[in-house]
Amino acid sequence: MVSLLATSVTMISSCKKKTDDPEKVTGCTNSSALNFNALANEDDGTCVIPEQKERAILLDFTATWCSPCGGQGIPMFEGAITANPNEVVPMGCHNSDEMSNTITDALLTDYNVSGIPTLVVGNQFDVWGSSALNSAVLSNNSSAPTVNACAVMTFSGTSITIKTQTKFFLPTSGDYYLATYFVENGLVYYQESASYNPFTHKHVLRGVAAGNEHGELIATGTIAANKVVNKDYTYTAPSAWTMANVYVACVIWKKTGSVWTAENAWQSKAN
Repeated sequence: MVSLLATSVTMISSCKKKTDDPEKVTGCTNSSALNFNALANEDDGTCVIPEQKERAILLDFTATWCSPCGGQGIPMFEGAITANPNEVVPMGCHNSDEMSNTITDALLTDYNVSGIPTLVVGNQFDVWGSSALNSAVLSNNSSAPTVNACAVMTFSGTSITIKTQTKFFLPTSGDYYLATYFVENGLVYYQESASYNPFTHKHVLRGVAAGNEHGELIATGTIAANKVVNKDYTYTAPSAWTMANVYVACVIWKKTGSVWTAENAWQSKAN
């Protein structure tokens, strides 16, 4: 009897549920990331932090009424995006049509665009042809980045909240601006000379979270390596925007006198 009782107790003890192991919670475990999850105990690779990587802005100055835009400009623009995945941050800047706005108009003036379509890669103006576009991207992205930014956007209805972070990887000096742009996909309008109509426009620049077409000043003077700047914004989107199709693109601009230079770019979704 004693032997049987001992065996029974041993079996019950070995089957007790362990309660001292923590429950696995996945998320971003990097405390410096914009989307840090204090409850997470297993990193899931989603942390949003400034990448030490150079990307070119790819601007397409275009319009729905422009025949060369639909026949040549847009196909070249989309072709460069496809040929350079995760290497460009594309934005369609519309002129005097259903998708133009004060920001696209201001950039058109800043770049002194006299005719459309006009394609810009980084700081190279009026780049034409698939080979030239790809070469310009490669040239822009070959240098070590001085600075980059990233953002997290949340929205409820038309109310948008954005958290941004900018990091300087190298020591530098000057006036640096952050432009946090809103970009939208899936805008359907007639496009002159397009391969089909109505045409679905992608990567359309819709506005900026704060400041003017170059954003707002975030750092000036002598800037040390590893300097981090966090900026938060709230914004009310126009009712015409389809928020499920809107994402954020960050561009760091440097102003030297009256000259603006695109230093780096990032977007919150893949090309």
